[in-house]
Amino acid sequence: MSKEPSIPAIKHYNPDLVDLYEKTWVWVSKAWKQAEKGVKNSFAYLDTEDEYFDYFYSLLPAFFLTYSGEKYDPAEMIDFFYSKQESNGAIRSHYTKDKGEHVNPSKKNKEDLSVPVFAGAELAIYNKTANKKRLKDSAVKLRNYYAWLIDVCNLNEYELLETPSEVSILGNVDRKDAHFLVEYNCAVAIDLLYLSEIGDILNEKPLMMFAKPLSDMILRGVRDKMWNEKDGHLYDLDKDMKQIKNPHIGEMFYLLSDEVNNITTTLVEKLKDENEYNTYNIFPTVPKSSQQFEESQNGFKGGVSSILSFFAIKGLEHKGEFVYASDCTLRHVFTMLESLALPLPGETQGDLWEVYKNEADGPVMFKDAKGKLTKLPKRRYLPGIGLVTITLLIENVIGMNISIPQKKVVWTMQKYDEMGIENFPLKRNSISIQCVKNARGWEIRLESEKLYYFTIINLSENKEHKLPIPSGKCSLLPEKF
Repeated sequence: MSKEPSIPAIKHYNPDLVDLYEKTWVWVSKAWKQAEKGVKNSFAYLDTEDEYFDYFYSLLPAFFLTYSGEKYDPAEMIDFFYSKQESNGAIRSHYTKDKGEHVNPSKKNKEDLSVPVFAGAELAIYNKTANKKRLKDSAVKLRNYYAWLIDVCNLNEYELLETPSEVSILGNVDRKDAHFLVEYNCAVAIDLLYLSEIGDILNEKPLMMFAKPLSDMILRGVRDKMWNEKDGHLYDLDKDMKQIKNPHIGEMFYLLSDEVNNITTTLVEKLKDENEYNTYNIFPTVPKSSQQFEESQNGFKGGVSSILSFFAIKGLEHKGEFVYASDCTLRHVFTMLESLALPLPGETQGDLWEVYKNEADGPVMFKDAKGKLTKLPKRRYLPGIGLVTITLLIENVIGMNISIPQKKVVWTMQKYDEMGIENFPLKRNSISIQCVKNARGWEIRLESEKLYYFTIINLSENKEHKLPIPSGKCSLLPEKF
């Protein structure tokens, strides 16, 4: 008899972080829509107040639902979009929730594009399930999709992807003249890099030879045409491929690439600069140096998006800035905690939001048609919340990265502290790892049903230790490593 899937518990010396993590799973359980039995094409998904399914926002939950131990399966939402793939490879972005019919909210976005994270989501699922068959089936669909995408976005003509500005994920930030968007090009290049990684896992060299050169071409175009050495920013381009000098956090998607150069070094510095992105709450969608930054914080024009901050923090981690990435995560989480404790006028309790203020606690407001700040952002928007309070808390605060296919756990910590994870499901196995302090000093307690390989990285000591985790319970004393 199989066990009921269970949510892993986290341990941390700050109980408020644990409470927020647990609250998020409660909200997920209430928002989860189960597939209707006996109803054709019915599938499970995480419901939000979004009017339509959109393959960027609808697939983001895959990056935290993979921590649910298959209790909430993100693959069903991805498969919904695959089921809509057309014979030419196209996958449109928007579909109605009730009937799953295609609808295009923008006439200017003729191909109904959005920012694709398909391959990244597939890898996130694979790392927690080791389901290679799913990866193989998905690879065919994704190759066909990207072959279509690079054609309709004129990649071979410009060495960059041309899209309407309506594919922007930066809310009300003005981008009406942009034809080549920084975050779109970087996101596609990175997803193609993940598709190449899928090819490597499957030992399918044709897939790798398809995806990697395309990724390299786009990143070369970003370097050569979007980078401004003098300003230290990546800029969108207009229809004549001239730079539009309005910087925004979309440039930080470049940090997720494997490139290490003066661009990545400068972008990391911008995230640390108090005159740019380093505000009280991190990170504002547009930096202080941008002419679109508004002190009144009109929506994304100064506001802080959990979703966009997630990608910037992951970019920092990817570029070896684990400590700063962890500190930024905590700063954003503490702002969320303050927002929960801060009721709006006329309300009795606080809440979480899609976009927050950057120099104070609570949500930003959006201007209405008369220019007055009256409209609130989306309330308790789970795609953004879960990325921070589940994924970033586990991976960047506790510092735990677990791969089922590789049968390994990597725990990166700034120093030994009381924290860990308990009953993490690992495909007919579960694992618990916790750092505690007792009379003898620090102790790492491990419990696993099967053999796993454990790497612990203590950044304060600049030491890395690798050892097997035997089945059953055991205890490690760091002083004897």
